[in-house]
Amino acid sequence: MGRVIDISGKLAALQEAAGEPIVFIFKGAELTFPASVPFEMLVMFTKPAEAALAMENMLGPAGYAAFRATAPSASEFMALFEALCQEYGITPGESGASMTPSPSTPAPSRPTSLGSTASTLPPPSQS
Repeated sequence: MGRVIDISGKLAALQEAAGEPIVFIFKGAELTFPASVPFEMLVMFTKPAEAALAMENMLGPAGYAAFRATAPSASEFMALFEALCQEYGITPGESGASMTPSPSTPAPSRPTSLGSTASTLPPPSQS
């Protein structure tokens, strides 16, 4: 058998440190989240199509109804998600594509200078 590493003590310490549920005031609604994020919910939050189900599972039916009643915008949800990540000590991955495209300009970009600049390197030595 290879090396055996028992992390039971570390897990017990984490469970003890988790403490009480976390209450966020979000647009006037009190949203109570579990003291620690279950792994299944973490995985669901990484999939945009499952984020709503993750919220419902973490908040419970009444909490999720209170959350939905706030009619959150995408940016408001992201603010809540970032606060949750911070509270749980989770670093969210790279953000996905923006939900709203950047405005485009009708004119193409143009060069910032009219010509080239002189080289600041000394001329090559001739041997």
